[in-house]
Amino acid sequence: MVRWLESGELEDLRISPGENGLLTIAYDHSAVNDSSEFFLNLSLEGKEDWGILAAGHIYAREQLEISLPERDYIPGAEAMADIVFNDNGKQVIVSGQGFSLDFDKASGTIISWKKDGVQLLEKGPVPDFWRPLTDNDYGNRLDKRAGVWKDAGSNAEVTAFDKEMLDDGSLLINVEMAISDNEGNKLAAETISYRIYGSGDILVDISFRKEDAALPELPRMGMQMHLKGRYDRLSWYGRGPHHNYADRKTSAFIGIWEGPVAAQYVPYIRPQENGYKTDTRWFSLTDDEGRGIMVRGNPTICFAALHNLHEDFAAPGNLARRRKDAAEVNTHTTDIKPRDLVAVNIDYGQMGVGGDNSWGARPHPQYRLEADSYSYSFIMRAVGD
Repeated sequence: MVRWLESGELEDLRISPGENGLLTIAYDHSAVNDSSEFFLNLSLEGKEDWGILAAGHIYAREQLEISLPERDYIPGAEAMADIVFNDNGKQVIVSGQGFSLDFDKASGTIISWKKDGVQLLEKGPVPDFWRPLTDNDYGNRLDKRAGVWKDAGSNAEVTAFDKEMLDDGSLLINVEMAISDNEGNKLAAETISYRIYGSGDILVDISFRKEDAALPELPRMGMQMHLKGRYDRLSWYGRGPHHNYADRKTSAFIGIWEGPVAAQYVPYIRPQENGYKTDTRWFSLTDDEGRGIMVRGNPTICFAALHNLHEDFAAPGNLARRRKDAAEVNTHTTDIKPRDLVAVNIDYGQMGVGGDNSWGARPHPQYRLEADSYSYSFIMRAVGD
Protein backbone atom coordinates (compact mmCIF):
# COMPACT_ATOMS: atom_id res chain seq x y z
CA MET A 1 0.00 0.00 0.00
CA VAL A 2 1.26 3.49 -0.90
CA ARG A 3 -0.07 6.58 0.83
CA TRP A 4 0.91 10.16 1.48
CA LEU A 5 1.83 10.72 5.12
CA GLU A 6 2.46 14.46 4.99
CA SER A 7 2.74 17.25 2.45
CA GLY A 8 3.33 20.99 2.56
CA GLU A 9 5.07 24.03 1.13
CA LEU A 10 8.14 26.02 2.10
CA GLU A 11 7.20 29.55 1.13
CA ASP A 12 10.13 31.74 2.13
CA LEU A 13 13.09 30.48 0.08
CA ARG A 14 15.80 33.16 -0.01
CA ILE A 15 18.79 31.57 -1.71
CA SER A 16 20.37 33.56 -4.52
CA PRO A 17 21.61 31.98 -7.78
CA GLY A 18 24.98 30.29 -7.31
CA GLU A 19 24.60 30.12 -3.53
CA ASN A 20 23.54 27.29 -1.23
CA GLY A 21 21.74 27.14 2.06
CA LEU A 22 20.33 24.82 4.68
CA LEU A 23 16.59 24.14 4.76
CA THR A 24 14.76 22.33 7.54
CA ILE A 25 11.82 20.18 6.49
CA ALA A 26 9.89 19.02 9.51
CA TYR A 27 8.07 15.69 9.38
CA ASP A 28 6.69 13.18 11.82
CA HIS A 29 9.56 10.80 12.54
CA SER A 30 7.25 8.44 14.44
CA ALA A 31 5.55 7.53 11.15
CA VAL A 32 8.82 6.14 9.74
CA ASN A 33 9.71 2.56 10.64
CA ASP A 34 12.10 -0.14 9.50
CA SER A 35 9.49 -2.35 7.85
CA SER A 36 8.21 0.01 5.14
CA GLU A 37 9.69 2.19 2.41
CA PHE A 38 9.54 5.97 2.76
CA PHE A 39 10.44 8.68 0.24
CA LEU A 40 10.54 12.46 0.34
CA ASN A 41 9.43 14.07 -2.93
CA LEU A 42 10.58 17.65 -3.50
CA SER A 43 9.74 20.08 -6.29
CA LEU A 44 10.80 23.67 -6.95
CA GLU A 45 7.91 25.63 -8.47
CA GLY A 46 7.75 29.17 -9.79
CA LYS A 47 5.59 31.57 -7.78
CA GLU A 48 4.98 34.00 -10.63
CA ASP A 49 4.66 34.01 -14.39
CA TRP A 50 8.05 34.33 -16.08
CA GLY A 51 7.92 34.78 -19.84
CA ILE A 52 6.37 31.69 -21.37
CA LEU A 53 6.58 29.84 -18.03
CA ALA A 54 3.42 30.18 -15.97
CA ALA A 55 3.28 30.34 -12.19
CA GLY A 56 3.42 26.83 -10.81
CA HIS A 57 5.91 25.64 -13.44
CA ILE A 58 8.20 22.97 -11.94
CA TYR A 59 11.83 23.94 -12.42
CA ALA A 60 13.36 21.01 -10.55
CA ARG A 61 12.23 17.92 -8.67
CA GLU A 62 13.91 15.22 -6.63
CA GLN A 63 12.99 12.07 -4.72
CA LEU A 64 15.01 11.23 -1.61
CA GLU A 65 15.12 7.86 0.10
CA ILE A 66 14.20 8.00 3.79
CA SER A 67 13.87 4.30 4.57
CA LEU A 68 14.51 1.36 2.22
CA PRO A 69 14.32 -1.99 4.02
CA GLU A 70 15.35 -5.01 1.96
CA ARG A 71 13.15 -8.06 2.16
CA ASP A 72 13.64 -11.60 0.96
CA TYR A 73 10.64 -13.72 0.08
CA ILE A 74 9.38 -15.89 2.92
CA PRO A 75 6.20 -17.90 2.34
CA GLY A 76 3.45 -17.41 4.87
CA ALA A 77 3.40 -19.61 7.94
CA GLU A 78 -0.27 -20.43 7.45
CA ALA A 79 -1.18 -23.86 6.14
CA MET A 80 -0.95 -24.11 2.38
CA ALA A 81 -2.96 -26.31 0.09
CA ASP A 82 -1.20 -29.46 -1.09
CA ILE A 83 0.37 -29.63 -4.51
CA VAL A 84 0.78 -32.77 -6.58
CA PHE A 85 2.87 -33.51 -9.64
CA ASN A 86 3.12 -36.13 -12.35
CA ASP A 87 6.24 -36.90 -14.38
CA ASN A 88 5.30 -38.65 -17.62
CA GLY A 89 8.84 -38.65 -18.96
CA LYS A 90 8.40 -35.65 -21.24
CA GLN A 91 6.63 -33.24 -18.92
CA VAL A 92 6.24 -32.52 -15.23
CA ILE A 93 2.65 -31.49 -14.56
CA VAL A 94 2.11 -29.64 -11.29
CA SER A 95 -1.33 -28.99 -9.80
CA GLY A 96 -2.39 -26.90 -6.82
CA GLN A 97 -5.50 -25.17 -5.55
CA GLY A 98 -6.78 -23.19 -8.53
CA PHE A 99 -3.61 -23.39 -10.65
CA SER A 100 -1.57 -25.79 -12.78
CA LEU A 101 1.87 -25.68 -14.41
CA ASP A 102 3.31 -27.89 -17.13
CA PHE A 103 7.11 -28.03 -17.50
CA ASP A 104 8.66 -29.37 -20.69
CA LYS A 105 11.74 -31.36 -19.72
CA ALA A 106 13.42 -31.02 -23.13
CA SER A 107 13.30 -27.22 -23.25
CA GLY A 108 13.32 -26.72 -19.47
CA THR A 109 10.54 -24.14 -19.60
CA ILE A 110 6.92 -23.73 -18.55
CA ILE A 111 4.68 -24.56 -21.51
CA SER A 112 1.35 -24.10 -19.72
CA TRP A 113 0.24 -21.97 -16.78
CA LYS A 114 -3.44 -22.02 -15.95
CA LYS A 115 -5.51 -20.21 -13.36
CA ASP A 116 -8.85 -21.91 -12.68
CA GLY A 117 -8.46 -23.74 -15.98
CA VAL A 118 -7.80 -20.58 -18.04
CA GLN A 119 -4.51 -20.40 -19.93
CA LEU A 120 -2.23 -17.45 -19.16
CA LEU A 121 0.71 -18.19 -21.43
CA GLU A 122 1.55 -17.96 -25.07
CA LYS A 123 5.16 -18.90 -24.31
CA GLY A 124 6.94 -19.65 -21.05
CA PRO A 125 9.96 -17.77 -19.69
CA VAL A 126 13.25 -18.31 -21.53
CA PRO A 127 16.69 -16.70 -21.09
CA ASP A 128 17.09 -13.31 -22.79
CA PHE A 129 20.40 -11.49 -23.21
CA TRP A 130 19.58 -9.02 -26.00
CA ARG A 131 17.70 -5.81 -26.68
CA PRO A 132 16.64 -4.01 -29.86
CA LEU A 133 19.69 -1.86 -30.50
CA THR A 134 19.52 1.88 -29.96
CA ASP A 135 21.14 4.49 -32.19
CA ASN A 136 23.82 4.88 -29.49
CA ASP A 137 24.41 1.10 -29.52
CA TYR A 138 25.15 1.21 -33.23
CA GLY A 139 27.33 4.25 -32.69
CA ASN A 140 29.59 2.35 -30.28
CA ARG A 141 29.43 -0.87 -32.34
CA LEU A 142 27.61 -2.93 -29.74
CA ASP A 143 26.15 -4.99 -32.60
CA LYS A 144 29.68 -6.11 -33.54
CA ARG A 145 31.18 -6.20 -30.05
CA ALA A 146 28.42 -8.13 -28.26
CA GLY A 147 26.62 -9.81 -31.14
CA VAL A 148 27.31 -13.29 -29.72
CA TRP A 149 24.52 -12.67 -27.18
CA LYS A 150 21.81 -11.87 -29.74
CA ASP A 151 20.52 -15.44 -30.21
CA ALA A 152 22.12 -16.96 -27.11
CA GLY A 153 18.81 -17.22 -25.25
CA SER A 154 17.12 -19.17 -28.04
CA ASN A 155 20.25 -21.37 -28.32
CA ALA A 156 20.00 -22.47 -24.67
CA GLU A 157 20.07 -26.26 -24.22
CA VAL A 158 19.03 -28.21 -21.14
CA THR A 159 21.91 -30.17 -19.60
CA ALA A 160 20.08 -31.31 -16.45
CA PHE A 161 16.49 -31.33 -15.20
CA ASP A 162 15.76 -32.35 -11.62
CA LYS A 163 12.79 -32.19 -9.27
CA GLU A 164 12.44 -32.60 -5.51
CA MET A 165 9.54 -32.41 -3.09
CA LEU A 166 10.72 -30.44 -0.06
CA ASP A 167 9.75 -30.87 3.58
CA ASP A 168 7.47 -27.80 3.56
CA GLY A 169 5.37 -29.31 0.77
CA SER A 170 6.82 -27.15 -2.00
CA LEU A 171 8.18 -28.65 -5.22
CA LEU A 172 11.64 -27.60 -6.40
CA ILE A 173 12.48 -27.91 -10.10
CA ASN A 174 16.08 -27.19 -11.15
CA VAL A 175 16.96 -26.62 -14.79
CA GLU A 176 20.60 -26.38 -15.86
CA MET A 177 21.31 -24.88 -19.28
CA ALA A 178 24.26 -24.41 -21.59
CA ILE A 179 24.18 -21.05 -23.38
CA SER A 180 25.85 -21.00 -26.81
CA ASP A 181 26.32 -18.76 -29.82
CA ASN A 182 25.11 -19.56 -33.34
CA GLU A 183 28.27 -21.53 -34.07
CA GLY A 184 27.76 -23.79 -31.06
CA ASN A 185 30.49 -22.22 -28.93
CA LYS A 186 29.55 -22.32 -25.25
CA LEU A 187 29.19 -18.85 -23.78
CA ALA A 188 27.79 -19.48 -20.31
CA ALA A 189 26.02 -21.83 -17.94
CA GLU A 190 22.71 -20.88 -16.34
CA THR A 191 20.67 -22.53 -13.62
CA ILE A 192 16.99 -21.68 -13.26
CA SER A 193 15.23 -22.95 -10.15
CA TYR A 194 11.44 -22.94 -9.74
CA ARG A 195 10.11 -23.49 -6.23
CA ILE A 196 6.34 -23.98 -6.38
CA TYR A 197 4.28 -23.48 -3.23
CA GLY A 198 0.73 -24.54 -2.42
CA SER A 199 -0.18 -20.85 -2.23
CA GLY A 200 0.43 -20.61 -5.97
CA ASP A 201 3.66 -18.65 -5.54
CA ILE A 202 6.51 -19.63 -7.87
CA LEU A 203 9.88 -18.54 -6.53
CA VAL A 204 12.33 -18.28 -9.43
CA ASP A 205 16.09 -18.15 -8.75
CA ILE A 206 18.48 -17.57 -11.65
CA SER A 207 22.25 -18.03 -11.57
CA PHE A 208 24.41 -17.23 -14.60
CA ARG A 209 28.14 -17.58 -15.19
CA LYS A 210 30.18 -16.78 -18.29
CA GLU A 211 32.37 -19.50 -19.73
CA ASP A 212 35.18 -17.00 -20.38
CA ALA A 213 35.84 -13.68 -18.64
CA ALA A 214 37.01 -12.26 -21.99
CA LEU A 215 33.48 -12.41 -23.42
CA PRO A 216 31.84 -9.03 -24.08
CA GLU A 217 29.33 -7.34 -21.81
CA LEU A 218 25.71 -8.42 -21.77
CA PRO A 219 23.15 -6.06 -23.28
CA ARG A 220 20.55 -7.67 -20.98
CA MET A 221 20.43 -10.21 -18.16
CA GLY A 222 16.93 -11.57 -17.94
CA MET A 223 14.05 -13.78 -18.98
CA GLN A 224 11.19 -13.20 -21.41
CA MET A 225 7.77 -14.83 -21.58
CA HIS A 226 4.63 -14.16 -23.61
CA LEU A 227 1.18 -13.81 -22.08
CA LYS A 228 -2.14 -13.91 -23.86
CA GLY A 229 -2.91 -10.52 -25.35
CA ARG A 230 -5.93 -9.91 -23.12
CA TYR A 231 -3.70 -9.46 -20.04
CA ASP A 232 -3.02 -5.87 -21.00
CA ARG A 233 -3.80 -3.89 -17.85
CA LEU A 234 -0.50 -3.00 -16.22
CA SER A 235 0.19 -1.79 -12.68
CA TRP A 236 3.59 -1.54 -11.06
CA TYR A 237 5.40 -0.29 -7.97
CA GLY A 238 8.71 1.12 -9.09
CA ARG A 239 10.04 3.92 -11.24
CA GLY A 240 7.60 5.59 -13.61
CA PRO A 241 5.43 6.57 -15.24
CA HIS A 242 7.73 6.99 -18.27
CA HIS A 243 10.27 4.42 -19.35
CA ASN A 244 13.63 4.50 -17.59
CA TYR A 245 17.04 2.86 -17.70
CA ALA A 246 20.05 2.36 -15.41
CA ASP A 247 21.60 5.64 -16.55
CA ARG A 248 18.33 7.45 -17.32
CA LYS A 249 16.05 6.99 -14.31
CA THR A 250 16.21 9.74 -11.71
CA SER A 251 13.38 11.67 -13.40
CA ALA A 252 11.15 8.62 -12.91
CA PHE A 253 10.01 8.64 -9.27
CA ILE A 254 9.27 5.45 -7.36
CA GLY A 255 5.53 5.07 -6.87
CA ILE A 256 2.54 3.01 -7.94
CA TRP A 257 1.72 3.54 -11.60
CA GLU A 258 -0.76 2.02 -14.01
CA GLY A 259 -1.79 2.11 -17.64
CA PRO A 260 -2.53 -0.12 -20.62
CA VAL A 261 0.32 -2.13 -22.12
CA ALA A 262 -0.16 -0.27 -25.41
CA ALA A 263 0.78 3.00 -23.69
CA GLN A 264 4.20 1.63 -22.68
CA TYR A 265 5.41 1.66 -26.29
CA VAL A 266 7.59 4.68 -27.10
CA PRO A 267 7.34 5.55 -30.82
CA TYR A 268 10.90 6.44 -31.75
CA ILE A 269 10.96 7.39 -35.42
CA ARG A 270 13.46 4.57 -35.96
CA PRO A 271 12.09 1.69 -33.86
CA GLN A 272 14.50 0.59 -31.13
CA GLU A 273 14.65 -0.39 -27.45
CA ASN A 274 11.82 1.23 -25.45
CA GLY A 275 9.35 0.86 -22.60
CA TYR A 276 11.68 -0.38 -19.84
CA LYS A 277 11.13 0.07 -16.09
CA THR A 278 13.82 -0.20 -13.39
CA ASP A 279 13.88 -0.58 -9.57
CA THR A 280 10.55 -2.41 -9.63
CA ARG A 281 9.14 -3.96 -6.45
CA TRP A 282 6.18 -5.63 -8.19
CA PHE A 283 4.08 -5.47 -11.31
CA SER A 284 0.82 -7.07 -12.40
CA LEU A 285 -0.78 -7.76 -15.77
CA THR A 286 -4.48 -8.52 -15.72
CA ASP A 287 -7.50 -8.67 -17.99
CA ASP A 288 -10.70 -6.66 -17.69
CA GLU A 289 -11.90 -8.98 -14.91
CA GLY A 290 -8.74 -8.70 -12.80
CA ARG A 291 -7.34 -12.11 -13.72
CA GLY A 292 -3.70 -12.45 -14.69
CA ILE A 293 -0.29 -12.54 -13.04
CA MET A 294 1.68 -10.66 -10.42
CA VAL A 295 5.48 -10.66 -10.30
CA ARG A 296 7.39 -9.51 -7.22
CA GLY A 297 11.09 -8.72 -7.16
CA ASN A 298 13.17 -10.38 -4.51
CA PRO A 299 13.79 -7.60 -3.65
CA THR A 300 13.72 -5.68 -6.97
CA ILE A 301 13.69 -6.39 -10.70
CA CYS A 302 13.54 -4.52 -13.99
CA PHE A 303 10.79 -5.28 -16.49
CA ALA A 304 9.07 -4.44 -19.74
CA ALA A 305 5.58 -5.30 -21.00
CA LEU A 306 4.85 -4.58 -24.66
CA HIS A 307 2.62 -5.78 -27.48
CA ASN A 308 5.73 -6.37 -29.60
CA LEU A 309 8.77 -8.62 -29.74
CA HIS A 310 12.41 -7.52 -29.87
CA GLU A 311 12.51 -8.36 -33.57
CA ASP A 312 9.75 -5.84 -34.31
CA PHE A 313 12.08 -3.03 -33.25
CA ALA A 314 15.23 -4.45 -34.82
CA ALA A 315 17.16 -2.70 -37.59
CA PRO A 316 19.22 -4.51 -40.26
CA GLY A 317 22.33 -2.63 -39.17
CA ASN A 318 23.69 0.85 -38.62
CA LEU A 319 21.43 3.14 -40.62
CA ALA A 320 23.34 6.31 -39.71
CA ARG A 321 25.55 5.71 -42.74
CA ARG A 322 24.34 5.70 -46.33
CA ARG A 323 23.08 2.29 -47.46
CA LYS A 324 21.93 1.44 -50.94
CA ASP A 325 19.15 -0.74 -49.50
CA ALA A 326 17.97 1.81 -46.91
CA ALA A 327 14.64 2.43 -48.65
CA GLU A 328 13.81 -1.28 -48.52
CA VAL A 329 15.10 -2.24 -45.06
CA ASN A 330 14.59 0.84 -42.91
CA THR A 331 11.48 0.93 -40.71
CA HIS A 332 9.55 3.71 -39.01
CA THR A 333 6.80 4.06 -36.45
CA THR A 334 4.16 3.26 -39.09
CA ASP A 335 5.70 -0.20 -39.49
CA ILE A 336 5.16 -1.16 -35.84
CA LYS A 337 1.98 -3.20 -35.52
CA PRO A 338 0.91 -4.50 -32.08
CA ARG A 339 0.72 -8.28 -31.72
CA ASP A 340 -2.03 -10.19 -29.91
CA LEU A 341 0.29 -11.00 -27.00
CA VAL A 342 2.11 -9.30 -24.16
CA ALA A 343 5.88 -9.82 -24.27
CA VAL A 344 7.08 -9.62 -20.67
CA ASN A 345 10.71 -9.26 -19.67
CA ILE A 346 11.59 -10.02 -16.05
CA ASP A 347 15.21 -8.98 -15.71
CA TYR A 348 18.13 -8.43 -13.46
CA GLY A 349 18.62 -5.45 -15.75
CA GLN A 350 20.06 -4.21 -19.01
CA MET A 351 23.00 -1.96 -19.80
CA GLY A 352 22.52 1.79 -19.90
CA VAL A 353 21.41 3.49 -23.09
CA GLY A 354 23.64 6.54 -22.90
CA GLY A 355 27.08 7.56 -23.98
CA ASP A 356 28.72 10.96 -23.84
CA ASN A 357 28.15 11.07 -27.58
CA SER A 358 26.25 8.93 -30.08
CA TRP A 359 29.12 8.07 -32.43
CA GLY A 360 31.41 5.89 -30.34
CA ALA A 361 31.08 6.56 -26.62
CA ARG A 362 29.88 3.63 -24.55
CA PRO A 363 27.72 3.83 -21.41
CA HIS A 364 29.81 4.57 -18.33
CA PRO A 365 31.28 1.43 -16.67
CA GLN A 366 28.86 1.46 -13.73
CA TYR A 367 25.97 1.09 -16.19
CA ARG A 368 27.37 -1.92 -18.07
CA LEU A 369 26.81 -5.63 -17.41
CA GLU A 370 30.45 -6.73 -17.43
CA ALA A 371 30.58 -9.15 -14.48
CA ASP A 372 31.45 -12.82 -14.96
CA SER A 373 28.34 -13.95 -13.08
CA TYR A 374 24.88 -12.74 -12.13
CA SER A 375 22.08 -13.99 -9.92
CA TYR A 376 18.62 -12.66 -9.16
CA SER A 377 15.25 -13.81 -7.91
CA PHE A 378 11.57 -13.05 -8.32
CA ILE A 379 8.16 -14.50 -7.44
CA MET A 380 5.34 -15.14 -9.90
CA ARG A 381 1.74 -15.81 -9.01
CA ALA A 382 -1.52 -16.15 -10.91
CA VAL A 383 -4.10 -13.72 -9.51
CA GLY A 384 -7.86 -13.18 -9.73
CA ASP A 385 -10.99 -14.97 -8.56
